[in-house]
Amino acid sequence: MSTGGSARPIDNRPAVAALATGLLSLPATLTVIGGMVLGIVAIIVGFVGVSHSRHLGGAGEGLAAGGIAAGMFGMALATAIPMFLS
Repeated sequence: MSTGGSARPIDNRPAVAALATGLLSLPATLTVIGGMVLGIVAIIVGFVGVSHSRHLGGAGEGLAAGGIAAGMFGMALATAIPMFLS
């Protein structure tokens, strides 16, 4: 039985990669360098994903924005954790 809608796969691979690396940067903040590196990668790939979404009619723009936000939060945590532990 069909529910009436068809699920379209996301064609914006940089957006998916940005979200994945952004989410991985959060637990990686325990190793400060890992959180910083993955956060920077998530932000860069996220902006590439936003650029691709403009050509795809907005497909994956939210995923890319989520990756950028998670990457920024991961970088902020990686910066703050050593401050609180010292």
